Amino acid sequence: MMTTAVRRHGVRATYCAGCHCTECRAANAAYQSHRLRLAAQRQWGAAPPAMVDAGPVRAHVLDLVATGMSAKRVATKAGVSTGAISKLLYGTATKRPSHMVRQVTAQRLLSVHPVPGARVDATGTRRRIQALIAVGWSASQIGARLGISPTNMWGLSRRLMVSARTAARVRALYDELWDRPPPEDTHRQRVAASRSRRRAAACGWAPPVAWDDDAIDDPKAEPHGVRRDAS
Repeated sequence: MMTTAVRRHGVRATYCAGCHCTECRAANAAYQSHRLRLAAQRQWGAAPPAMVDAGPVRAHVLDLVATGMSAKRVATKAGVSTGAISKLLYGTATKRPSHMVRQVTAQRLLSVHPVPGARVDATGTRRRIQALIAVGWSASQIGARLGISPTNMWGLSRRLMVSARTAARVRALYDELWDRPPPEDTHRQRVAASRSRRRAAACGWAPPVAWDDDAIDDPKAEPHGVRRDAS
């Protein structure tokens, strides 16, 4: 037995479905008026743009996924479709990942934060610490910037799992230091840098230049120019 869906009048969706009663025409007219007014406001800079750069939004979603959240869970918490997430991260069969994203979608996704206390795979964290040590940053220097003792730093460089908070802090520090050599103005600093490099070489740890940004967190990825991955 076929049933006919009950239409709710006074909304634009019903107007678009073919109902042109007084209420639905009024709803459509109000929508068109709002759309035109908003377009005029955007033209004069009085309203935020409809579309914004997708890069920062994509990076935020990837950070959330790195903390253990699935793309579906991110979409649910943000109140957006999984299709929007898929297009943002991967694109489609015929299109690359989105270059622009709707302002409202960006705001919703950026409002999602990692679950406190969540633990994540430590591959990227280990590799980032090892890479900094490989170019001469000592465990003491790295630990001081992270608020972690040198002893715990060496342990952190070999862990299988870390907290999402620690992973984010190490990532931020790595982004700051990966292309900056450690200070070697004093004899003590030169000794510390030399010891760090020797330790990293003995362990087979790859320096930052050996890792692509999109590979350093991938457990299956291999560093460039290094025979074995000792992470």
